[in-house]
Amino acid sequence: MKTKNSRKFLSLIMALTMIMTLLGGMTISASAFNGAGTVTSPYLIASAADLQQLSMDVNNGKDFNGEYFRLTDDLDLSAVSSWKPIGNSANPFDGFFDGNGKTISNITISVAGHNVGLFGSVGDNSVIENLKVYKAVVFGWQSVGAVVGRSFGTVENCQVSDSIIESDGRGQGVGGVVGGSWNDGVVSNLTATRVYVLGTQSTAYAGGVVGKIEGTASNLQTVGESTITGMDYAGSVIGYVSAGATYSGLSIDESGGPVTVTADSSEGYVGFDANIPPITGDTTITTGGSYNVQDDAVITITTNAPVTLVGDTGTYAITINCTHASGADLTLEDLSIVSPASNSSNIVNFTAGVNTLTLEGENLMENNRVADSKAVIRVAPSAALTIEGPGTLYLYKNAMGTGIGSDTNEANGDITFSGGNIFMKGSRTGAVIGNDAGSSFNQNDLGVITINGGNLYVTNVANGAAIGGSNQSKNGTVIMNGGNLTITTAFAGSAIGAGNGQKNNAGANGTLIVNGGSIKAMITDNAYDIWEITPPNPDPGYVVNDAAITADIEDGNGDPAVLHTVSAFGEDLPVTVNVDPSDTLFYQGDLHEYIYEASTTTADNFVKLTGSGIDYNLYFYAPSGSSFDFV
Repeated sequence: MKTKNSRKFLSLIMALTMIMTLLGGMTISASAFNGAGTVTSPYLIASAADLQQLSMDVNNGKDFNGEYFRLTDDLDLSAVSSWKPIGNSANPFDGFFDGNGKTISNITISVAGHNVGLFGSVGDNSVIENLKVYKAVVFGWQSVGAVVGRSFGTVENCQVSDSIIESDGRGQGVGGVVGGSWNDGVVSNLTATRVYVLGTQSTAYAGGVVGKIEGTASNLQTVGESTITGMDYAGSVIGYVSAGATYSGLSIDESGGPVTVTADSSEGYVGFDANIPPITGDTTITTGGSYNVQDDAVITITTNAPVTLVGDTGTYAITINCTHASGADLTLEDLSIVSPASNSSNIVNFTAGVNTLTLEGENLMENNRVADSKAVIRVAPSAALTIEGPGTLYLYKNAMGTGIGSDTNEANGDITFSGGNIFMKGSRTGAVIGNDAGSSFNQNDLGVITINGGNLYVTNVANGAAIGGSNQSKNGTVIMNGGNLTITTAFAGSAIGAGNGQKNNAGANGTLIVNGGSIKAMITDNAYDIWEITPPNPDPGYVVNDAAITADIEDGNGDPAVLHTVSAFGEDLPVTVNVDPSDTLFYQGDLHEYIYEASTTTADNFVKLTGSGIDYNLYFYAPSGSSFDFV
């Protein structure tokens, strides 16, 4: 039997229930946290329970706009079976969260939905900063990152390490630190170290640091050993850059291991940049900027403003003609060219002026008898070329023209190497670096070849020299000022000097002037008889021997220079070496790390030495009586 009082009590319960339903939990008080939520007295996150309370408050509708949080201690979340992200599409976090340099570790997040990370979704006014995440395992559908899944605000000064981040959705980003930075969002000073980032569906943009940006990104770095894999677009740092977005200061650090990127359509620092116009056929470039090469093409560059050609994972038949009278400023980034565009063209043709070729990422150029009389990279007699940059170039030529230098029956212009990691293999008559001029040209007609820096690995399986002349050509002047040069001679052409048909003629081999750098000369077993080498026992298939350097070797003062083999065993790498008695800098760099091995593909021709195979020697040419000191 219901009494009057019981009916009042029931009415009160029903009213309270309706109020709670209408408020949807929005009345949860921030008083659960120590602090006042201000800049000078932020709410303090001191435990996993505090962090879970923040997640609950935000997901129930409290956005904390204009309020401040600070993490006071490292937190181990291994006891939390599956973390519920702070913020979602309907209820983003919009406050300030200062990680205070502390680390959140052992966090597991698995959500069959979007916006997945420690923070799921953060709003326009949010700032997430100074936070480290260690050993996170994160799985979601779209916008997935270890620190933030989807950000409309600012994420800065954050680090993620030893973590796995996976997306099984489409059309969004998956990144080591941030899944997607939307609208005018800012991401800066972020680092991802030893991360495994995977986008399993098409258009799941995968980036080592950030999956997708629509706003501004700066100073982002991926550190090895890291792996980034995407079905369509993947970048070692950013997966996808939307139209209008900007970025700067992207980098990778492979000192602790490689940063490996795998994608169907694109790879590099940035998987795909919607701001870069595509090249899908024959194109004339009249203004500077970046261009995305997506198909076979003849590309004519008529400007001397900086031009960057960015490749995707496709391999193309490409010819690049640089025709401005004062020269070209060309950068190649992750561009794979397996053939010139026709049998009468080079891959790159510098026709005049003072030119610069900058290498970014990993590039490939091959001419396998497609254009038999053409250089892979032509440096016309009236042109000069400097090659620089931190990137890599694999170059293979099986043609009468040179690898870098002249076409047949012409002299080469000046060629300077100032940087890059360059792996070259050449066969047939033309020099790998130098000229295919023929016997009618005098040495004064030939451009000077100068090596100031970089790592060059050059193999000649031919009658032409590795550096110098073709089978019937003389060598001019080669100057070594610095850098690391490894030459493998596998046939009759000189290592440095004239080609096979000229090397025994007086004065034909030119001069090698050495002011610094390390030159390692090797001869393979199939050339032992040619160079009168007694096979070693046991025979590894090659010897370190400079018999194939036929040029006269002297220092910058014109004094004869001889080989000094100096061990760097036990020294910290890279090394700095001074030469005595002048006590001047002679070498800065690493060891000769790679060796030539015959293979069907250009990149696989060079194998990194490991274990007992490492050569700790450096090879310096200086006057007799010189000595060397490690600094």
